[in-house]
Amino acid sequence: MPIQSFFIYADEKNDGPLYLQYFKTGSENFNDSKYESALQQFRKSADLSPSYLKSSSFLMIGKCYMALEDYTEAEKVFEYLASNFRESPEYPESVYQMGRIDFINRNYESSIDKLNLFIEKTDNNPLEGNALYWIAESLYNLGHTEEALKFYRIVTDKYKDSYKYEAANYKIELINLGKREQELVKLLKWSHEESLKERELFIKKEKEYNQAILSYQKKLSVLSAEDTNSLLLSLRETNNVLKKQLEVQTQTIKVLEDKIVLLEKSISLKSGSASAVNDASVSNTKPAGDTAGLSSGQAGK
Repeated sequence: MPIQSFFIYADEKNDGPLYLQYFKTGSENFNDSKYESALQQFRKSADLSPSYLKSSSFLMIGKCYMALEDYTEAEKVFEYLASNFRESPEYPESVYQMGRIDFINRNYESSIDKLNLFIEKTDNNPLEGNALYWIAESLYNLGHTEEALKFYRIVTDKYKDSYKYEAANYKIELINLGKREQELVKLLKWSHEESLKERELFIKKEKEYNQAILSYQKKLSVLSAEDTNSLLLSLRETNNVLKKQLEVQTQTIKVLEDKIVLLEKSISLKSGSASAVNDASVSNTKPAGDTAGLSSGQAGK
């Protein structure tokens, strides 16, 4: 019996079986974030419930442990539920929660396997968007950025009502920002290399210029007046050509240096923007934030 049916029956039968009263009280405590009290109530409900209703109580026991960040005990409960109640409506979510625990424990490949199994075992479940998000997070942490990006986009395109919609949007922006920064760094490196080449060429031309002057000076010391005038004219022409070349090289270097400065400023601004967004973003890996203040049907997202 789904948890919703459990609630309806408990509401209609205020004087009904004791296990229903325990379950209802546990649900109220859970919704009020009184997880220790809720845990005790759900345990009592599980002990007294008929076999076909025990799965609902076990699911909530696991969620209580998740909210209390006791992942070891939570995993034991969900594994028991998945092994012994495969035909129950709570089975798919028990698999989902085990995938969540694997992610928290950084067992990313195992998390992906369990969350994919959850998606296979369910249809139109409100947790599907969340499962896809955690698959994307696992891929991202494994370094498979492009694959992760595909899953983040599935969440933003098809699951706009998911609790993880905003988080997926943020990660898409973060990945795209990282790509832009990589391109800027490549461009900066290329510009720096070009600048060094231009400097080397400038120094080489300057050296040739100085050597030419020394050579002409030596020749002038032994030439006649007529030859000297002819050589001076040639020297002036050569000097003018070399000056123009040096001016062009100097301007080129100045342009490249300006580009480097602009690129460095751009990278600095982009990094600052990403840091500000990251600080403002709510952490998506802490399960307590997924469960606190939500109803029992929403908790453990």
